Amino acid sequence: MVQGICVKCANEVKGEVIRCGAFCSAEVCLRCSGMSAAMLSVIRGSAHCIWICTACKGLVNKARFSNSLVSVDTANMTVTDSLKTEIKDSILAEIRTEIRKEIREGFKTCKAASSQVSSSKRAREDESNDSSYASALKKAAINVLGLPVDLKDVALCKDTWPSLILCREFEDYNSQSGFDPDRPQAPATEQSQMIEEQQPLDPVQTQTLTVPVQQTVSPANQPTPADVAMETTDSDYHVIAVSETWLRDGILDSELSSNYQFFRKDRSPATSELRRGGGCLVAVKNGLDATLVKLAGYDHLEQTIIRVKVRRQNVFLCCIYIRPNSPNDIYLSHYAAVREVLSKADVNDLVIVVGDYNLPGLRWTFDDDVNAFIPNNASTEIELDLMESLLTSGMQQVCNLSNARGNILDLAFVNDADRVDLIEPPSAILKPDRHHKQFVLKVDIHHNPDQVSQHSADVADFDFNRCDHVAVTDALNQIDWDNVLNSEDANTQASQFYSVVFDVIQQLVPRKRIARDRSIKQPWWNAELRHKRNILRKARKRLFRSKSPEDNVCVERLETEYELLNETLYHQNRPKFVAVTSLEDVQAVRCAEFHPNGRIYAVGSNSKTFRICEYPPLSEIREDHTTYQPTVLFKRTKHHKGSIYCMAWSPVGDLIATGSNDKTVKLMRFNENQKQLEGQEIELTMHDGTVRDLCFLEDTSNKSSLLISGGAGDCKIYVTDCETSTPFQALSGHGGHVLSLYNWGSVMFVSGSMDKSVRFWDLRTRGCVNMVTPATSPGSRQGSPVAAVCVDPSGRLLVSGHEDSSCVLYDIRGNRPIQCFKPHASDVRSIRFSPSAYYLLTAGYDNKLVLTDLQGDLTMPLPSVVVAQHADKVISGRWHPVDFSFLSTSADKTATLWALPPI
Repeated sequence: MVQGICVKCANEVKGEVIRCGAFCSAEVCLRCSGMSAAMLSVIRGSAHCIWICTACKGLVNKARFSNSLVSVDTANMTVTDSLKTEIKDSILAEIRTEIRKEIREGFKTCKAASSQVSSSKRAREDESNDSSYASALKKAAINVLGLPVDLKDVALCKDTWPSLILCREFEDYNSQSGFDPDRPQAPATEQSQMIEEQQPLDPVQTQTLTVPVQQTVSPANQPTPADVAMETTDSDYHVIAVSETWLRDGILDSELSSNYQFFRKDRSPATSELRRGGGCLVAVKNGLDATLVKLAGYDHLEQTIIRVKVRRQNVFLCCIYIRPNSPNDIYLSHYAAVREVLSKADVNDLVIVVGDYNLPGLRWTFDDDVNAFIPNNASTEIELDLMESLLTSGMQQVCNLSNARGNILDLAFVNDADRVDLIEPPSAILKPDRHHKQFVLKVDIHHNPDQVSQHSADVADFDFNRCDHVAVTDALNQIDWDNVLNSEDANTQASQFYSVVFDVIQQLVPRKRIARDRSIKQPWWNAELRHKRNILRKARKRLFRSKSPEDNVCVERLETEYELLNETLYHQNRPKFVAVTSLEDVQAVRCAEFHPNGRIYAVGSNSKTFRICEYPPLSEIREDHTTYQPTVLFKRTKHHKGSIYCMAWSPVGDLIATGSNDKTVKLMRFNENQKQLEGQEIELTMHDGTVRDLCFLEDTSNKSSLLISGGAGDCKIYVTDCETSTPFQALSGHGGHVLSLYNWGSVMFVSGSMDKSVRFWDLRTRGCVNMVTPATSPGSRQGSPVAAVCVDPSGRLLVSGHEDSSCVLYDIRGNRPIQCFKPHASDVRSIRFSPSAYYLLTAGYDNKLVLTDLQGDLTMPLPSVVVAQHADKVISGRWHPVDFSFLSTSADKTATLWALPPI
C-alpha cells in the first residue's frame, strides 16, 4: 500500500485523506469514500467515530455472524475503538445465552429496565434507578466477559440506553434468504455515525421480496425492545412480519431499529380486555415504498395491513394475531378485511395474509388441484368459515410447518401461489419458540403479464410433452442457419433466430389444453365424491411410479367412476338460488351494479330513476325465503332526460357514472360513509348517440381514474380524465354501435360491437392492439353482433355473448377460439365470471339466467343450469364482489337479488 495513493481509484490523494479505522488502515480520497463534507467534519470532531472500507466491512460482518459480541453506544450510534479489540478476540458461542441470562436477572432488580418505558419517561424517574440499572449491566459484563468495566468509558448508564447487540448465527443457505454481507444496505441517515460504503436499496432493481414471518415467544419468555433491535438491526430481509409482539405504546419505533420503518398494532383496550401480550408488527426495509392500508371498522382486530409498491406492482401484506378461544366474530371480521383488500388489489397485485390463527385442530393436506394446502377435517363453525370465506375468495394456504406438537398455528395465505416460495430459514429472527416456526416467503415481483413478450407468452401455451421430438429436430436441422444469421448486428441475429424457432414450434408442437382450477368446495360435493377423488389421486401417483398396465387400467376405471358420480351428484344437487329482494319500477330496469365494497348497489331504469340500495345480510336465508323490497338509501327521479342504459363504479368506489339514450354521461362523487352522492354532478356530452356501456380504469401515472364510454352514433370509444372531467382521447375502429365494454388490469379493456367484432385496447399504445371476430356458426367463420364481453381475472380467457344466443370462449394469449356453446334460446345480453372465475353467469332474452361450470377441460362440453328466471327479458346480471350472489335486471320492471341458502 503506497502512502498518499487512493486504493480505490489509484490516483494521488489531493486534499482530504480518509483512512479506514478498522484493520487495513487504507487511505482513500474523499470522493471514493462516498461521504459528504458534513459527515467528514463529524468524524474529525469525534474520538469514537470511524469510517470502514468495504473489505473491512466484510470481515466485520463475518465476525459478527459467528456469535461475536459488539459493544455499540446506541445513544449516538457510534462504533467505538473497543470494537476492533472485541472483534479480533473471538468470544465463545455460548456468550449469547449467558449475557441474556445475566441481563435478564439484572433487569428483575431494576424497575426502570423491567418496565421498558420510553427514554422520555425514564428521564423523569428517580436517580436511584440509574445506579441499579448501571449495576445490572456492569454485573452482566463482568460475569460474562470476565473484564472490569468502567461505566464512564462505555457510557453504560440509563440516560443513553445502551444495547449489547448479539448478532444471530449466520449460515449461507444458498439463495434462500438472498443475504450477502458485502452487498450494499439501505443508506445511512445523517444521524448515523457508523459510516460505511453503501448504496440505497433500489426497488426497481429488486427481483424478489423476502418476507420472514414469526411469532415471538410464549408469555413466559416475552421479548424486550432490545431483543427486537438485536435482530432487525442486522437483518437483510425486505419485510419482516411478527405476530404477538408484546409491544406497548410506551415503546418507540426508534428503540427497535433505524434500518426499518415499522407498522404496528399493539394490544389496547379496543382489541382485548387483557393488558399484556398480543399485537402484531410489520417492518419494511428503508428504501422501499410502503404505506399503511387503513380500513374502516376493523380497529378491534390485532392486525396490520400494508402495501409495498415495487416495479409498478403492489404487494399487500396483512399480519394478524388472533388469541386462543377467540369468538367467531373476530375471525369473520378478519375475513371481511381480507376480502376488502382483495377488492383493492389489481389483477397483477399480490395479496399475502400471515399470522397466528390459533386453530390447532385443523390438519392441512396438499391439494394438487388448487396447488395449495386445504384442511381435511374442518368441523367447527370457525373452521368452516375459514374455508368458505378465505379459501373460496381465491386465497391459497401455503404453509405446512408444524410445531413441536404437530400443529400448524401460523398460516400463510396468498392469492397467487405460483409467485411465492415458502422456506424455513436456518435461524430465527427473534428468540425461537417451540410452538411457532419461523418461515420466509420469497415473492417473485418480476411476474407481470403485461410485460411478457409475445414469444415467451405463446411458447408457454405449447405442450412439449406431446410433440414429436424427432420431427422438431429434423425441421431445425433442415434450416439454413448461415443464411438466417447472416446479419452483422447481434440483436438482429437474435430476433431472426427466435422467429425461425418459434415458427417451427407453431407448426409441430400441439398446444396445451386450458383447464380451470378445481374449486375447494363444490355445492354438490359430498363425502363419497371426495373419497372417490382421493382414491383416484393415489392411483395416479402409483401409476406415475410403476408405469404398469394394471395400474393404468385401475386409473381408467376410477376416472370413469369419478366422472359418473360427479355428473350424477351435479344434476341431483343443482344449486337453487332464491330471490332475496326485488326492487319494482314502473318501467323496465336496464342496469344494476354492486359497489366495490359489496355493501350497496345502484340501479337505473327506463323511468329515468336512479337508486342506491342496501345489500342485505344473507346468513339467515333459507329455501322457503319470502322475497321483500330492498332498503333504498338514495333515490333521484329524472336523473337523465332519457332511459338509464348503463352505469359503473370506479375501482375505489368514490365515483359512479351513468349513461343514457339522451347521449350524455353523468359523473358523480359518492360518499361511502354517508352512502349518498355529494357535490355537483358533471355532464359529459361528447357522444352523438345512445351511451350503451361504461367502465373505469385507474391511471397509475397520476393516481386518477379514467372513464371509458362507448355507444351508438359515431361508434367511437371516449376516454375521460375524471380529475378534470375532460375527454382527452377518442378511439376509432368499430364499424357498428359499441354494445359492451370490460376492463382488466390497469390499462387494458375490451369492446364488443354490432359489427360482430371484439377489439382489445391498450391505453399505452393509444389504439387497438388486437381484433377478433368470434365464429358462432359451426364449420364457418360467420359471426353475430357482440352484445356482451368479459375477461377472467387472469387476463387469459375472453368470453363473448352474441345476439344469436351463442357464447364463445377465446384464448387471449394463444389467440385462438376454444369453443362455442349456446346456453340460451335467444339473445345473450350479459355475461360475467364469478369472483373466483369458476362459473359463468349469462343473462338472455329468453327470460333466464344460466350458470355454466368452467372447471376442467374447456374444450369439452360445459355443464349449464338455469339458476333464476324473470317474467320478461333479462337485460343484465352482475355478481357480488365477494359473496356467491348476483343481481339481475329485467324488462319485467324488477331488479332482483339472488343468493344461495347456506349449505
